[in-house]
Parts: sequence; structure tokens; C-alpha cells
Amino acid sequence: MDTEMYGEEMVATQVNLYKKEAEREPKAEPHTILLKMWHWRLKLQPAARRKIDADEVFKAELNEVIRQFACLPFPDNAKAYGLLLVAQERPDIVQQFRRFRDDYIDLMEQVMYLDPF
Repeated sequence: MDTEMYGEEMVATQVNLYKKEAEREPKAEPHTILLKMWHWRLKLQPAARRKIDADEVFKAELNEVIRQFACLPFPDNAKAYGLLLVAQERPDIVQQFRRFRDDYIDLMEQVMYLDPF
């Protein structure tokens, strides 16, 4: 699998996971589902989890980012989350294929106030 396809697969996997969890827990809030997805991801990376668990600032920032994702409708919320994972875990993909960054910005512009004037 080439690197661009790998990035696309990372995003598609998050969309599928979100959809399955939303079907399993139909009354769950989007924020709750996205936080669960983050914790599932950390279970795959125990060293990262120990570092993050000890960093209160990071946890607060993460909560805020996930809150912003939760403001987007499905599947955009899961796509934005997946794109963030690509950027964090495989920055080489984002550097090589700018569309991952552009897609993230396009999604997040819907919920972030970017112009202070």
C-alpha cells in the first residue's frame, strides 16, 4: 500500500469505527464517541498513553479539539479526527500530500472562528 492510500485508509477506518459505535450506542453524544475512539487508539500505544495520562495540559487541549470535532455532523467529525491522526502519527504523509491538510482545514473552518476582524 502506498503512503497516500495508507493515509486514506487511516481516515476511512476512523469513519467506520465511529459509525459502528454510534450504531451500538445510538444515544451516545458525538463527543463521547470520539473520546472513546481516542482511548481505543491509546490502548494500541501504551507508552504514549502513560505520557499523555501524566500531561494535564495535553488532556485539556485534546478535550477541546474533540469538542470541536463533535460539532461537525457525521461523517465529517470522524474524518476530521482521522485526519488529525494522520498528521500526528504520519506527518510524512501530510507533508507529501497536501490535500490531507487542506481537507482538515476545510472541515474545521465550519466550527472554528478564524478571522478576528
